[in-house]
Amino acid sequence: MVIDNTSEFRYEDDIPLVVPEVNPHAIAQYKNRGIIANPNCSTIQLVVALKPIHDAVGIERINVATYHRCQARAAKPLRSWPSSRCNCLTGKGPVHCAG
Repeated sequence: MVIDNTSEFRYEDDIPLVVPEVNPHAIAQYKNRGIIANPNCSTIQLVVALKPIHDAVGIERINVATYHRCQARAAKPLRSWPSSRCNCLTGKGPVHCAG
């Protein structure tokens, strides 16, 4: 068994995405390919906190934004980020919707 901490397998249907405090039963599905994936660090903290609320009263929707530092070499691409996002959302112009 391999526990993968990258994003490589997070969206694979036959590989369980497991947060032990939230869905420990999903671990049994590792036998399909011998891999267990886990969400990113922001998601793990969030779902652990939200699980009891979901179980008690349910959750219809949640909006989350995370922010990460950028290095100096990323400054130039970030200057074009607002227009790229606008293009991505409106479908106009060249679209670079990475990340």
